[in-house]
Amino acid sequence: SELSVLATSREALSLDGEQVLRVPSLGSGPDGPAVELFLERARARNPSLTIDASERVTIGRICAALDGLPLAIELAAGRADVMAPSEIEAQLTDRFALLGGRRRGGRSRTLAATLDWSYDLLHDHERRFFEELSVFAGGFNVDAVTEVTCGEPAETIDLIQLMVGKSLVESEQHRSGRRFRMLETVRQYAQSKLTETGEAARLNDRHLDWMATLITRYDELLGEDRHLEAMALINDDQHNLRAALDWSAASGRADAGLDLIVRSDGWWRNTLNMTEALDRAAELYERADAELDPVLRVRALTSMAFFTTYIPGRADVGAAYVAASRAALDDIDDEIERLRLRIMSNITRVGRPDPDVGA
Repeated sequence: SELSVLATSREALSLDGEQVLRVPSLGSGPDGPAVELFLERARARNPSLTIDASERVTIGRICAALDGLPLAIELAAGRADVMAPSEIEAQLTDRFALLGGRRRGGRSRTLAATLDWSYDLLHDHERRFFEELSVFAGGFNVDAVTEVTCGEPAETIDLIQLMVGKSLVESEQHRSGRRFRMLETVRQYAQSKLTETGEAARLNDRHLDWMATLITRYDELLGEDRHLEAMALINDDQHNLRAALDWSAASGRADAGLDLIVRSDGWWRNTLNMTEALDRAAELYERADAELDPVLRVRALTSMAFFTTYIPGRADVGAAYVAASRAALDDIDDEIERLRLRIMSNITRVGRPDPDVGA
């Protein structure tokens, strides 16, 4: 007779005849199983709990933010007797503090304790790699990880495969090839560990430098009239772009972030994210050193003027940027930027183009 064993584990057992079925996260739509689990657990604590349609949508967002993880959803539901769904959602930026808790008898049920168990089973070099992956937002491929972590390609592949096997990283087939990602809950945990090592700044700097290299490739594709490929390149890593911009603003490298926005201004335009682009560029421009490279200053001002054309009520702001860019042109001798400003002035239709600009 044959013996069949059904076993649950964080990783495959690698036994002969083993068939692996990966259990996906719970769907988090308003009528999905994640929301139903939340409501079931919340009503177990408070049977009189009532939820209206808008709160159900909020609960769906909570479950999505918690990556559809059943334990995290149960812990969040445990707060529903003292917090409204909107209050729970607002506290998810510090989810490990929010979702702490203990079973009777002192057994820990916190998210952190669950992840600690997986983390403690890793070897030292595996822990370092796990922590380093947390600088990527939204996903990554092997080449990106190899560059940011300064690893060897073969070693990087082995370590990513190990992380996938231990359910710490998810693997996805993408139009551009195989990509990987950490669930946001896992990523935040790994970020906290990376911060404890004192290596977070170095890794985030390398991530910012890698993004600059990716934007250079975007420029090259545009120059080759491969516009769809160029757009797809940033689409795949748009969350990484935003993370790099956040880091540039927080770390004193505002000029590097400003350069990223200026060189990718076509992507921001084509994806209809001009308000975000303008807000980010304006913040970085203010944070940038007074000795900002003169050419970058002109390019940034011109790009910001261009962004305003797609934002209602910003015509006066756009005119001010055009005027500032014209004034900054006096500090450089760059015919390309002079022509670019003239073109942008005509496109923006803010203020009349100065004939001297195109001279």
